[in-house]
Amino acid sequence: MTSETTNIKMQINQIYAQHLEQKCRALFLYTDLTRDVDDAKTLTLLQSMVKYNYAQIWGIVTNSYVANHRARVLEQMQRHFGQQLTIGAGSCYPLGQENERPLLLDYFKTHQINDESYEGLNMKALNLQGYQFFSEPIQMLHQSLYWASGQDRKLDIVCLSPLTDLAQYVIKNKNMLLMHGGSLTIQGQGMIVEIDGKKRMVPDPAAYNLSEDFTAAKIIFDELQDFMPINLLGKWAAYEIKFFKEEFSEFGRMTNPVGAYLETAAHKGLECFHRRRKKVCEMLYCAGKEVETENLIENCTHLSNAYDETALLALMAPKLFTPDIFEIPGKICSRDPESGVALISDSPIPIQHRLIGMEKDKSCVNDPAIVKSIIKAGILDTLSVPSPVPETEETPSESKIQFRELTMDH
Repeated sequence: MTSETTNIKMQINQIYAQHLEQKCRALFLYTDLTRDVDDAKTLTLLQSMVKYNYAQIWGIVTNSYVANHRARVLEQMQRHFGQQLTIGAGSCYPLGQENERPLLLDYFKTHQINDESYEGLNMKALNLQGYQFFSEPIQMLHQSLYWASGQDRKLDIVCLSPLTDLAQYVIKNKNMLLMHGGSLTIQGQGMIVEIDGKKRMVPDPAAYNLSEDFTAAKIIFDELQDFMPINLLGKWAAYEIKFFKEEFSEFGRMTNPVGAYLETAAHKGLECFHRRRKKVCEMLYCAGKEVETENLIENCTHLSNAYDETALLALMAPKLFTPDIFEIPGKICSRDPESGVALISDSPIPIQHRLIGMEKDKSCVNDPAIVKSIIKAGILDTLSVPSPVPETEETPSESKIQFRELTMDH
């Protein structure tokens, strides 16, 4: 162990002890890894929390258009982390649009650079022969909830992507989730409105992850808010925590090859975003300055806002935030010991939902510098550990997909 690695380990121990809740959470995650760099940063941060026993990952589902490709990249990340996880390749299309092939083709056209996908670029590919067989998402979550019930634990759900697959589970097995789910954390905004004389929380159509499958988002909000506490992390909180070109260069120089992937994903993801939505990209990352795509990285004020990482910390380190609390009467789902029928009853304890960063002038982040320091320290801690994959297992090719192939394989 080098002196640099030792220093990182000492630093992260102190940071986690000071800021994270002193418990080990069982987590089930949904991610659209590879679309931008935030999911990969979050999973790298989470790996550090797993190492120090603050979290256990019971399953990760990738979804949204190129779900199988995302799962393959995720598997490679986990191999480089020395982990074997249950990975599911989830839905490609939003609910009710499963046969809308034009949606897939539009995604391919708007998420490529020079007729080639950037998603997964510079992730060293392993000798994985043919297609990988990933787990079925509904069965994965059901099994995880069953394990939780057997261990008298609650399973916390973290959604960093569209809510399609979670909604599919709720449609089929809602009571199992209500009985054994702990909390739900969503990267996205919500709004409080009055419906039939009652205050209710509804998804904000301006939130990207939620708008990608708004039907699914409405199902999740409608069906779960009476039973599970929901953490919502909005964009106005994420805008407070910025990562810069120099920091991604630092990640790229680290021992673990995932660091090089993070650096590439930050550059290429932003470049593709600029090609796709030039004005919005320049407003968010170039202080409104008009730039050419070829000179984008040199003219950016920063390369990433910490959307997903901050959402994870909203769950793992709640004292870092001063959220708006939306409280409603709670309900409990239990099972009749004799008949096995699910029973719904009123809870003596109200449900408190935590809304963070829903408004422009109210980020709810107590100290953005501290939040960023935790994210960065966790990422560096993970990347300081060499990959256990022997170099002989690596292939010269990268985990990328050609645009001309995307219309045939997703």
